Amino acid sequence: MEESYFLQASLDSSDSLSERRNLGETTVSPYYMKSMTPNAFEAAIRQKEGELASYMSRLASLEAIRDSLAEELREKLRAEAAVLPGIRAELEALRRRHSAALDLMGERDEEV
Repeated sequence: MEESYFLQASLDSSDSLSERRNLGETTVSPYYMKSMTPNAFEAAIRQKEGELASYMSRLASLEAIRDSLAEELREKLRAEAAVLPGIRAELEALRRRHSAALDLMGERDEEV
């Protein structure tokens, strides 16, 4: 349950981050690109590599959360599946009791 909350909060924050990023992005003119120095290109590459590393880290984190939630669901399903035969047996016993009760009621009606 807690992981679901954290996952949703994480996804909500990433949505707002991508919205802010899309609003701030502008197209770069070819003249600006030509005027950039090699140092500026290197800095831009380092920045993009940092962003990529951050996204990869976030992806790994989200995959771990997904795997954890999937395992939690599998465990709950196994637990519920283990209870099912007992519930079926109980239902069958109740049906037999109900049928026997109806038979007894029918016999009493015939005696009266």
